[in-house]
Amino acid sequence: MRELAVLGALLLGGVVAPLGATPPARPVSATPSPCTTAVALDPDRVSFHPATASSARTFLTLFWAYTGEIEEGVRRLSGGSIAGKSFATLSSLAKRVRRQHTEAYGEAISAATNHLMEFKRLLGAKVDRRSTYLVVHKSAYVVYLVDGASGLAWAAFPIAHGVKSVVGPKERRGDLKTPESAAGERSPATTPFFAHPLIPVDPYPTEGCITRGIGVASRDPRYDYLHHGWTVMLHGTPDRQCIGTRASHGCIRLLPAHIEVLFDHVTDGTKIVIVP
Repeated sequence: MRELAVLGALLLGGVVAPLGATPPARPVSATPSPCTTAVALDPDRVSFHPATASSARTFLTLFWAYTGEIEEGVRRLSGGSIAGKSFATLSSLAKRVRRQHTEAYGEAISAATNHLMEFKRLLGAKVDRRSTYLVVHKSAYVVYLVDGASGLAWAAFPIAHGVKSVVGPKERRGDLKTPESAAGERSPATTPFFAHPLIPVDPYPTEGCITRGIGVASRDPRYDYLHHGWTVMLHGTPDRQCIGTRASHGCIRLLPAHIEVLFDHVTDGTKIVIVP
């Protein structure tokens, strides 16, 4: 029960709440729509290790302001719904919006990189990778590296994920969604997902595409579509501007330098919690 309380506090801004609850939507519009998914988390209340808390707050404040603008822009251009729209159409909409916010993006990513370099310098050698777990918070566009002993986040990494993730959890291969841990399965003790395989060498080095790979695997037959971790991965991307948007076929994208840091602090079997 302690793990549930700590994780609830981390994800819902320090307020202990049932993990089955959906995070509240940020009111970026007077008329919420299916495309409005950025969450109203307070960076000052997300539970980080003291050594990285200040840089994390700076990063998250800038990043969540940026993602809120992107969500509102995509909502407006899509007419309030993504139903029936193709991968190419949704990707094009996101690209149109993000071109209008390049300065905000640059500031947010610079702050994210500073935060991760501070984590690596101050805490990296102290982290026992055997006791960490990951929390992928889709609507916040962040993956947290969490200390299993204290429940505190060591660091936060900005991400992109599936273009149709807003319309629910992944149900099959090719549906353009990113998986989610079901309600009641959102702690490291209960999540069905774990890291496997770990890919330390880029299989497409000339493309600069993957950099590192952390597969999302499950032994639960409900998630057979994951194919032992080869369907959905956390991996690097050369498309820097996609971070903070729904941009993939279902994978969780990170910047190349960021996935290298994350990769060094997980093991084959590290638990992965994925929440809406």
